[in-house]
Amino acid sequence: MERFTSTALIDTEQAYEVLTTAGPEAFAIYFLLEALKDRKGITVEALAQLCHIPVAVAERACYRLGLVQLGIEQ
Repeated sequence: MERFTSTALIDTEQAYEVLTTAGPEAFAIYFLLEALKDRKGITVEALAQLCHIPVAVAERACYRLGLVQLGIEQ
């Protein structure tokens, strides 16, 4: 069973906002989540491993990504 889609369609404006506002690690998480076929049960640890970043960095990136997607300013 393939874990990722063969093509990932992303909103370029949203992707740019994530990259410029939340940083490259949050963008990596954003893109990975868009490319996954099934997000159900995905953990921060799994995201960190798939993005080749430390878990603490992935946790912070997920936090920043959530703020951007919810339109909350820091």
